[in-house]
Amino acid sequence: MSKILKSVFNKTCLFTIVAVLFSLVTQAQDYYIYVTAESEDEVALVKFDGEKATIEETIPVGVWPAEIEGPHGINVSPDGKYWYLSLAHGNPYGTLYKYSTATNEVVDTVMLGLFPASLQVSKATGLLYCVNFNLHGDMVPSTVSVVDPEEMIEIEKIETGVMPHGSRISADGMYHYSVGMMSGELFEISTTKLKVNRKLNLDGVEEEQPTMGEWTTA
Repeated sequence: MSKILKSVFNKTCLFTIVAVLFSLVTQAQDYYIYVTAESEDEVALVKFDGEKATIEETIPVGVWPAEIEGPHGINVSPDGKYWYLSLAHGNPYGTLYKYSTATNEVVDTVMLGLFPASLQVSKATGLLYCVNFNLHGDMVPSTVSVVDPEEMIEIEKIETGVMPHGSRISADGMYHYSVGMMSGELFEISTTKLKVNRKLNLDGVEEEQPTMGEWTTA
């Protein structure tokens, strides 16, 4: 049995590196890591055997030769068959790419917001949730895109705060969390109702919840 380990880390210096770890069925002790180089428009597949790491493949990404598109968010599907990558810069919007883990080739794409960033797939709904950082837009509330990863169709945009970042889903897959970097708020989204369930003000102000008229049954 393969064991999927999804661990995302950022290292900022001259570029940002985001890695997602997962195990393949071939060797239970081996782990394969996808590492994005935001300034190089490439993703490296790194093999880690518990003692050393080696680069197995370098995967070029992006379609604009004269423009750095900046691969940003990366994550692996719960079944380990696909990996998803957000290219933050576009003309004018960014794009979500779906790759096969077997071939590391593009399977499909869908256009999202001005700067799609962190992303994750819910094991409860099977849907992908990607924050639209909106770095190049006005300082207004942006959105979380909800994507059907099978068809690669954006089915909903959920408005949250200014420059949402971080896309994390609860262990049971029922809630999505992101932070508005310029509004100081943490947003909890119901992954089934596709709307903001509650909002926490990180500046110490009492949390805001929907009024009685806004609650709906499952």
